[in-house]
Amino acid sequence: MSIHDKTNEQLRKELKLLRQKINLLNTSKEKLAAELVIANKELVFQNVEKEKRADELVIANKELVSQNEEKEKRADELVIANKELVFQNEEKEKRADELVIANKELVSQNKEKEKRADELVIANKELVFQNEEKEKRADELVIANKEIVFQNKEKEKLADELVIANKELVNLGEAIDKDTIIIKQAKIESKEQLSGYVSNLQIVREEERLHLAREIHDSLAQLLVALKMEMGMFKKKISKTNKDINLEEVLAEMKQLMMLVDDANKSARSIMNGLRPEQLDLLGFVEAVEVHIRIFEQTHHIKCSFINTVLDLNILPDQSLAFFRILQESLNNILKHAMASMVTVQLTHEAGKLVMVIHDNGIGFDVNHKGRPDSYGLIGMKERIKLLGGKLDITSNVGQGTMVKVEIDYRA
Repeated sequence: MSIHDKTNEQLRKELKLLRQKINLLNTSKEKLAAELVIANKELVFQNVEKEKRADELVIANKELVSQNEEKEKRADELVIANKELVFQNEEKEKRADELVIANKELVSQNKEKEKRADELVIANKELVFQNEEKEKRADELVIANKEIVFQNKEKEKLADELVIANKELVNLGEAIDKDTIIIKQAKIESKEQLSGYVSNLQIVREEERLHLAREIHDSLAQLLVALKMEMGMFKKKISKTNKDINLEEVLAEMKQLMMLVDDANKSARSIMNGLRPEQLDLLGFVEAVEVHIRIFEQTHHIKCSFINTVLDLNILPDQSLAFFRILQESLNNILKHAMASMVTVQLTHEAGKLVMVIHDNGIGFDVNHKGRPDSYGLIGMKERIKLLGGKLDITSNVGQGTMVKVEIDYRA
């Protein structure tokens, strides 16, 4: 229906409705008004581009110029224009959300592309090099195969050395067991004889542990490190071999072999540390105690604290070793028997004495009750400290925890 076909009543109603919508639009934000202006300009530009609408606009403009008093017709056109603007704004909001989602996806994709770009550059360079150097790769394959044969021989040699090392560990364990049986079965008549025997046994054990730790370090550990380096070089070379070889499988296998070497190296270091605490030589007594307590706490979930009031501690290696072994034995006893949730280790300097106190909040025991005859851990602790001219006291009550106190002469 054209504007001429409408009645005045219909036109008035539409004008009233238009005024209400215009009032609502006027109350909108300045930003929406600016967008409407821009949208109107875009609509005018788009309308000019179309031939049919261009003719209609020319006619309408002529009519508007000549008929300034025809406000009702202009009102209808504004209503239509505003409806179109509202529709376009809704479309723009919908499109804006889609653009936000698309931008997020683009950001994520760009990050992945940047990460992948370096890999693609390297891969492309390697592919170009491989395509141009097939004959050279063939020679490298021959060399690589020879290296594999050589490494397999080295692995067999390493395996034999590991077997020998394991046999030495077994022999050491059997020797220690035999010594323990001798102590159990021996009928030592006096306390001095027992002290001398155990003291000598401790010295021999420490010497054997030190010797075995050095042997493992000089042979097993160094061979494992060398093997890992060789495997790393082989990994670089084999990554450039013929494309008919499944490089992913080969590299995955090499990665697995290197992980096994790392595990073997860790195992060797663990054995060395058990035989001879390397922290004492590398870090010193105080730092070694801190490391050992932290590992004990993390492994067994027993709260531990270390309080040290001795500045610039300076003790002899045998004193440091004795204190550390007593700490190890005490923590082992706490773990096995005390059912404790907290352990405190204190190191102090009192009246010319270096004192270490290990206290737990476990179930405790009756110190007057005669212990088992095979409690060689406590005997070893006492004999260690006796060799240094020191003193070891154990205080405990049932339900009140246990305290081990060790002291030796010390000059700061």
